[in-house]
Amino acid sequence: MSFVEAVPQSLGGHAKGPDAEAVPLDDQQMPPGDPYHNSVESRSMAQTPDSADGDATVGPQLLRPTIAMSWRRSQHFGLEPANHIVGPAKLEFDSSSRLLQAATPVLDSVRESLSGVRAGGLLADSSGTIVGRFFGDADLAASTDRFGGCLGMPFDESRTGTNAIATCVETREPVTVVGEEHFLECLKSFDCYGLPIINPVTRRLEGVIDLMVDTGFEHRQRRALEVVLDRMVREISMRFLADYDPDVQQSLIAFHALVRRTDDPVVLFGRDFVLHNRRALDELSTSDLSELEQHAMAGGHSTEARLTLESGREVAVQVASPSHGQAALLRVRSNVRERPPVPRTLGRTRSVSDRIDERLDALAARRTPVLVIGERGTGRSRAAHRIAGESAVVISAADFEHEPMTDSTTALVIEEADCLSSRAVAEVAETIRTASRRIVMTTVRDAGHKDIDYLGGLCTEWVELPPLRERLEDVAQIANAILRELHAGRAPQVRLSTPVIDLLRRHRWPGNLAELAAVLAEVSRRRSAGDISITDLPTRYQRLSAVRSKLTPFEQAEWELIERTLVACDGNKVHTAKRLGISRSKLYARLRYFQIT
Repeated sequence: MSFVEAVPQSLGGHAKGPDAEAVPLDDQQMPPGDPYHNSVESRSMAQTPDSADGDATVGPQLLRPTIAMSWRRSQHFGLEPANHIVGPAKLEFDSSSRLLQAATPVLDSVRESLSGVRAGGLLADSSGTIVGRFFGDADLAASTDRFGGCLGMPFDESRTGTNAIATCVETREPVTVVGEEHFLECLKSFDCYGLPIINPVTRRLEGVIDLMVDTGFEHRQRRALEVVLDRMVREISMRFLADYDPDVQQSLIAFHALVRRTDDPVVLFGRDFVLHNRRALDELSTSDLSELEQHAMAGGHSTEARLTLESGREVAVQVASPSHGQAALLRVRSNVRERPPVPRTLGRTRSVSDRIDERLDALAARRTPVLVIGERGTGRSRAAHRIAGESAVVISAADFEHEPMTDSTTALVIEEADCLSSRAVAEVAETIRTASRRIVMTTVRDAGHKDIDYLGGLCTEWVELPPLRERLEDVAQIANAILRELHAGRAPQVRLSTPVIDLLRRHRWPGNLAELAAVLAEVSRRRSAGDISITDLPTRYQRLSAVRSKLTPFEQAEWELIERTLVACDGNKVHTAKRLGISRSKLYARLRYFQIT
């Protein structure tokens, strides 16, 4: 059945002949695991809350859970029901994007078949920005313009509240929003039905289609349009699949078939994508995936070997390539017969981060005074807290005057100890000498500051935290730990892809761990699940500077030396030039060449 045939004559649609542009679809055309089975077509869009029959005072307590949660988010953003949709009239979007290439023929066909029907809809990209429209009625299109539903308008919940686009982008699930369920009054005259468009290969959200009708549209007519919407999304999904070559399509079919047969972690490595089931997301770390990919690329038609995961658990890895040149399909199994182990490049030797953690744990079991040294952003405060214990009192040097030194029951963490006054330095030194209280201090300086030289000389243990640029091999390990913290200790639903890790390892990170944590926090706000790709990163982190990409190894070493010395001198270029043994004019010339600010 084509889209045109799905719109009955009773709706005012005009029947088309076999030359209609829409491509016929049936269930057998979709690959196994089609996300649109059991979506809109399996339930009626006419489901409404008991209060949605005209009561303008509907409250969150009467709404369905999905809608009620969206209302709470809308209120959290500071929206009021009487607000109008505001925002830039037009945001730039890529008119040649893969989404529009796949969706435009479908929208054109449906627009023709809806001619004369008071129904239509909007196409939004994965951010909720409207990039396409289709209407069978000019009045409905004009009404949509009046509330802001024009091309380029961002429809996210922070601006537009609860609606079929914004809420569908937020949940990645089919959404029905009828009349009074809309948060903003200006949208309550419509019933809207949103379906996510999921890329069948990457499983990423590509966009949303929102079908709109007046609240007075009768149930029988809604049901016909409901089928049209479902078929629209499925054909767009098929068009995404058609962008990939036949080998990829066959690999995808094999992946879904294996996922249906087993509860084991399953991973598919393609040339430019990685797919995995939910079990793999829960059990495999980024370094595990890297090892699996190396094993898959080295394997033959079908191989099996043992691998020790980052968690310490031993598993068997079965690799099956459906045919030569296709992607590698892996199944990770537990409790299987003995096989030769797969050597791990990560885990043979302890990383710098592992050695630092072991050092901090060892110091935490003692009462010796400790000085923690490192550049800003290297995690000095975190390290000091870990050494001193959860019950420790933490103060900055500026607040030291208010802290009594007589309490010997709890450790004292003094942050930025190089800023202590002369009287405070003497008091801290006396406390260290008499061992009346455990002292842990942090500083950004390691030498050349008389007070730190003095206090540091009294500390029997020092911990020097290297900057992130000197431990780039640990980026994946550190990033995964940060992601776990961002998800409150739970296993994160997002995963760093190998290209992203490779790119992060090539950045210089002048802000150290604090800068990396800020980048990952922003990424987590943009993506709630799935593989993090390079395009998910903030723009300035998506590529290396043109200067850095052309440096020789000698110039790279020179760059690092200048950066490290600048940090050690707190950005003072006079002191930096003196420490490097070059003139200030020479230093400024190198700074311009390397584009160091």
